[in-house]
Amino acid sequence: MPDSSGPILVADGFDGFRDALAQTRWLLITHIPYLRKPDGSIWMTKVWRQDILARLDYMNQLTILAPCHSVAWEEGLVELPRDALKRVHFDPLPAPKRLGTALLQLPLMTWRVVRALRHCDALRTSIAGWPIAPGLIANPLAVMMRKPFAIEVESTFWRLRDPAHARKRSRLRSRFNEFFVRWCIRRARVALFTHSAYRDGLSAGAKAERVLLPTTWINTEDILDPETARARWLEAKERPQLLFAAALTPEAGMAMALDAVETLDQRGLDADITVVGDGPLLGAWKDLARRCRHVQITLIYKVTPETRLALLRQHHVAIIPSLADEPPRFLFDALSQGTPVIGSDVSGHRDILENKTCGRLFAAGDAGALADCVARTVENLGELSASTDTALATAQTLTHERLHQIRARVFAQHLSVRRKGSADRPVLPPPPAFS
Repeated sequence: MPDSSGPILVADGFDGFRDALAQTRWLLITHIPYLRKPDGSIWMTKVWRQDILARLDYMNQLTILAPCHSVAWEEGLVELPRDALKRVHFDPLPAPKRLGTALLQLPLMTWRVVRALRHCDALRTSIAGWPIAPGLIANPLAVMMRKPFAIEVESTFWRLRDPAHARKRSRLRSRFNEFFVRWCIRRARVALFTHSAYRDGLSAGAKAERVLLPTTWINTEDILDPETARARWLEAKERPQLLFAAALTPEAGMAMALDAVETLDQRGLDADITVVGDGPLLGAWKDLARRCRHVQITLIYKVTPETRLALLRQHHVAIIPSLADEPPRFLFDALSQGTPVIGSDVSGHRDILENKTCGRLFAAGDAGALADCVARTVENLGELSASTDTALATAQTLTHERLHQIRARVFAQHLSVRRKGSADRPVLPPPPAFS
């Protein structure tokens, strides 16, 4: 089975990939919405804008089939540059909020998917979306119409945390989604997975090119240079500065982290802990902050992208106790600032931190293991400064730009279209294994 097993792989000869992709008419089907204003301008979130502009670096003819809104659904939307609209066309999908409405609009969705498929050579799709995922319609139609496609698996939202106590309807829905996703992967030419647990657990029997590609938003220009990163350790406070970054929910591991911090305080650990996040456990964290005698806890409910990196530079270690396999953005941001990471031993963290001196792993969900790991780290705080270069080097392999270089490389090999009289697809060497 083909397997590109690195999370972000070095892509040489990017210009060659761009040339191979230039003639292909691409279709991107997504559940991520956009806003079309009366003057024809297109507005979206900053990260979605960044992602589209990166795709246009190697896709000359791109159609995006996505839910369209007529009014802004959140603050901070930004406009896609007008000149980008010369190479990208937005085809609207309905944006229903209820299942009943979605079912009524299903014929319209199906017609628009069929129309878009007729005018594309290859597509990238997924299985996410609510109340009806566009991929539920598009993927089988792409197979029927013999359109080569890449499928991206970024979550397993359909899986139940406690199937034994779930309703029968929920169990049936979960089983159907599991079957459908595996069926789609077996029929795709390329399957992109954000971490190895998805790849290993969902692609049995698949002939697709399997690519490990975590969702990273690191900008190359935001990566700290090594000299600046080392200098901040010399200027750092002697008292340990620890940063917890996660939603204040049990699923994010913050109930377990609460117990771990209380244990550390009982042991007499002197440290400053900053907790970034909001959620139902906020009251419990405020109560712990009042009760702690040795640990000083500061709560920050929300940070902007601009202040997140500065906050990471002010701390010795970033701690990510998540119980989910998906690595959060804070992990990548921490590495970009040369900040070592203590992470739960889940697939997404393991793919990036295992065998690296820039991070340490502890048993997921185990408060005692987290407390012990933090205590050992604080006792040897001086040794962490040596891990700065490793963190920065790891971040260089995990930039958003590199992510798209790998996408371009794989798409050029497996999905690009050769028009009559044009050169053959490039024959690319196999990618290096992730180490």
